[in-house]
Amino acid sequence: ASLESLRQAAIEGALKASGDEWSNYFPESTMDVFNERLFNEYTGLGLWLRRASTGGIEIASVQPDSPAESQGVKPGDRLLAINENSLDGITLPAALAIVRGAEGKSVDLLIDRDDREFLVSVAKVTMGRETVSASQVTDDVVLAKITNFNLGTAQQLSEALSGLSHKRGLVIDLRGNPGGQLSEAVAVVEIFVGDGVIVSYQKVNDDPVIYRARKEKTIQSPLVVLIDRDSASAAEIVAGALQDRNRAVVIGERSMGKGTVQEFITLNDGSKLELTVAKYRTPSGRVIDGIGIEPDLAATDEEIAKRALQILGGLATLKSKSS
Repeated sequence: ASLESLRQAAIEGALKASGDEWSNYFPESTMDVFNERLFNEYTGLGLWLRRASTGGIEIASVQPDSPAESQGVKPGDRLLAINENSLDGITLPAALAIVRGAEGKSVDLLIDRDDREFLVSVAKVTMGRETVSASQVTDDVVLAKITNFNLGTAQQLSEALSGLSHKRGLVIDLRGNPGGQLSEAVAVVEIFVGDGVIVSYQKVNDDPVIYRARKEKTIQSPLVVLIDRDSASAAEIVAGALQDRNRAVVIGERSMGKGTVQEFITLNDGSKLELTVAKYRTPSGRVIDGIGIEPDLAATDEEIAKRALQILGGLATLKSKSS
């Protein structure tokens, strides 16, 4: 074994022994994967991966209109092997590196869904980073789906909403959203909340870090947020903030409960360590991690759209009476 591979194995072993389930090691060779979050497009299958709570790697989310979606890949699918190479013991950055890059090349994924194994072949293509899609569902009600919180998501949402009529209400769909950039989560909340606390955290022996809204102009339309068990991290920050600030009614099922703060340490060879340093708290002080966001109204996928429109109808009536 080379010195580099021994070093990598030692670091990965230490991270595993630490018990920090969200820690990662990004060798210099996988830095393209690390840096891709900064760009407006990437080459891959249209899926995001995460560590499964039971161990191994699973699909966190699938990009709409992507090769992965067209082949029937779904969030929550467990990934057992890529190109006949087992993922046992492989790190998340290493798995991500395999499913990215080299446009046109096909990747064979061995998937486990509900204890049934099957193989799918998915071609890599270059895709944009559009994370927001918005549509007019009734005359004055808009549905906005946010698939991830990447750089530019808040701006995409603002631009999408500016051309639509939502005076009777907005539905923000965060179901299946695995999270992303904290700065974008804060910026999305600021579209609807002009001042006050959005989210906070406190590292050991440090002062609290508090993110506050500072916007003069905000959207005042009645608001409903949809979440499910796959809504995680930045998606939970948005749902929790809008819920605590009494700005939105949250509908769906309890979210994942991934509410930890990660920091990156750059090592002398250019590789990076990602380590958990704190836990996020909602404006009222609730811890998200291990608990999740409890919806104001529980609803299944089959009934959630109907419930959202019912709630918006009531909120719009209340708003018109109070104005």
